[in-house]
Amino acid sequence: VNGVVVYSIVSQSADYFEVEASTGALTLTRTLVGADNTYVITVRAVDLGSPPLSSTTVITMQVTASNRYVPEFLSPDNYTVYIEENTVYSAPILTVTATDLDQGDLGTVEYSIIGNYYFLHIEPS
Repeated sequence: VNGVVVYSIVSQSADYFEVEASTGALTLTRTLVGADNTYVITVRAVDLGSPPLSSTTVITMQVTASNRYVPEFLSPDNYTVYIEENTVYSAPILTVTATDLDQGDLGTVEYSIIGNYYFLHIEPS
């Protein structure tokens, strides 16, 4: 009986976690999307000896944002542009716009041209 340990959460800064009593596995009770960035959880381990002995540990979880959304162009996937041969060098010929629903820097869209089109230029931001 002394070798059997039971785990429990003593306190937590938000009700997002639970601990499996027999294994100590910590799991989420709900999604962390849009939640605070840091959580503090105190877990207790108690043996079934006589008298029972226990110990606690403090776990600090830092949640980082994830890149979940794909940038989407506001117009069609393919563009066809007709340019007159006497178009002035560096004249704008097309504006593309894309958005990304991720928050902060993860939602910043940067543009580039794929392929060997040395005569074209795109502003990265």
